Amino acid sequence: MSALCCFLLIATRLDDVSDRLKAIDAIQEKPVDASTDVLKWADECYELANQRGKLVLDFYKLYPNHERTTKLLRTRWEDFFGHLSVPKIEQLDMIRGDVQVFLKAKPTAEHREIAREFESKEALVRQWRLMLTDKIKAVDPKAAPYLAKAKGACMKFQREYPKAQTGVYLFYKYSQLVAGTESERDAITLMAKYYPEHNLGKGAKGRLRQLDSIGKPFELEFSDFATGNKINLKDLRGKVVLVDFWAAWCGPCRIDIETKMLKMYEELKPRGFEIIGISGDVPGDQGKKMLTDYLSDKKIPWPNYYDGQGPNAGYAQSWGISSWPTQFLIDKKGNVRTVRADEGDRQKRIEELLAE
Repeated sequence: MSALCCFLLIATRLDDVSDRLKAIDAIQEKPVDASTDVLKWADECYELANQRGKLVLDFYKLYPNHERTTKLLRTRWEDFFGHLSVPKIEQLDMIRGDVQVFLKAKPTAEHREIAREFESKEALVRQWRLMLTDKIKAVDPKAAPYLAKAKGACMKFQREYPKAQTGVYLFYKYSQLVAGTESERDAITLMAKYYPEHNLGKGAKGRLRQLDSIGKPFELEFSDFATGNKINLKDLRGKVVLVDFWAAWCGPCRIDIETKMLKMYEELKPRGFEIIGISGDVPGDQGKKMLTDYLSDKKIPWPNYYDGQGPNAGYAQSWGISSWPTQFLIDKKGNVRTVRADEGDRQKRIEELLAE
């Protein structure tokens, strides 16, 4: 082959790579703002995931050793899981089939590891979805087989890839599933044991603080972000308080606020119910603007604490908050009753505390 032919072949390849990457990068989720319909947005994101996922797979088949291929594969499967905490079974079936086809194609060791990770994540989340479908809570003895399979999925990946730090996300998801059960402390301890250098492993200390806070006073004093008014939880003794770790950038947080919390607040406030928001919005003007716009647009009536340190530092980190939203429920005496108020029948538990 002549030098000219080689040059043209390389140039053609570079053009193809560039064009394909541009097409992939052009598919972007719409940014979330104060007026976003987050339920509709989540569905639209699935459509985009399918479009981008096909392009990524085509790119992988042609250029498996390209410097961006590994990251693109991870993004592809993360997109397929979407923004819902527990995807529907149809979505999980699609992910399972997709990963299995990928593994049968005998990928490289690096790419097989990523596929195995998402294979384990799908197996874990599937148990969560089945429990929701069967209306079985994690504290129910009937949940034992589901929880065993979920933990098994985490352990399988950890045994096969003990040095892979991404395994911490599996154990974290498992810890969310078993929240409020005797297995929660075990799940958090395993995160710290296997992944001590990862932020989630380090944050396990804060998660243990959550567990140890049950039955103890919750104290917080701050200036409301919107009004500047001084807020002290000691002044709310005699009321039931929901402490909501949330952020304006967080889709599930906004879904909860807009579809449930505003209505619940209006209904229960006359009976002595309050909400305190703790914002994990990003530092600087961007975070302040997004928070300001959202509070104004949705007319959020409860006070919010914003320390300007984002979701991975400051007050949120001290409590090991890495899932948004996370909600604590404080009783009339000012003591923490649960650090998982956002799971299960929240309003029923609030009404029970109001009746005490």
